[in-house]
Amino acid sequence: LDVKVKIYKNLSAIMDASRVYRNPTLNDRFWQPGGNLNIKTESGWNNSAGLEISNKKETWNYKLQAVYFNTSMDNEILWTPSEGGLYFAQNVNQSKSSGVRVFANITRTWKKSAINLWMNASYGNYLVKHTSASVDYKNKIYTPHEIYKWGMTYNYQKLQLNYYGSYAGYTFVTSDNSSWTDPFLLHDISLSYSMEIKNSMLQFYVGSKNMLDANYQIVKYRPMPGRSYQVGMHLILK
Repeated sequence: LDVKVKIYKNLSAIMDASRVYRNPTLNDRFWQPGGNLNIKTESGWNNSAGLEISNKKETWNYKLQAVYFNTSMDNEILWTPSEGGLYFAQNVNQSKSSGVRVFANITRTWKKSAINLWMNASYGNYLVKHTSASVDYKNKIYTPHEIYKWGMTYNYQKLQLNYYGSYAGYTFVTSDNSSWTDPFLLHDISLSYSMEIKNSMLQFYVGSKNMLDANYQIVKYRPMPGRSYQVGMHLILK
């Protein structure tokens, strides 16, 4: 159920409530090693409420959302690591999540150019209780408390410049929260030129991912690539 109610001019209240079910996938049941033939269906509730400010004009528009979210699940399916480093599918008795998400987007256009700026931020607590006998909730593995993403796209005639940045906070990687991965900050950038050829479009591009050569891990003990460069061409058929 989604509800959007206009409060005043460009200001609206937004609300959402939903009942969630998810059946185990074939991998959850049969993947070897790690699948679990006795895995149960997960179910729960998602709720959110917040405010939205938006405006559209001929040469520029913007949207800003701030939302509080709350989720509770029974028998959530998680793949958790064993001491040997293998991952196994299992149900956690209860899980609950709550926090704040913020989204902002602004676009400005001119005769020959345009720029789009955006930002997406999330901060929350993601907790699980593994058995009904457990007293305390633990932090959910591989779910950082804070994630920030932002970017820019600038177009001038047939040229396009793209920038993308992201930050992820500390991430617990074991069920007892005794081990974690460190926060990391990434920057990507690319420049492209597009030209039309009959019924197709040819795009040349050059770019760099992880341009500041950050040393980071998404999965513990599995380092991600450092700085890399890309040069290429896309052919888009219409």
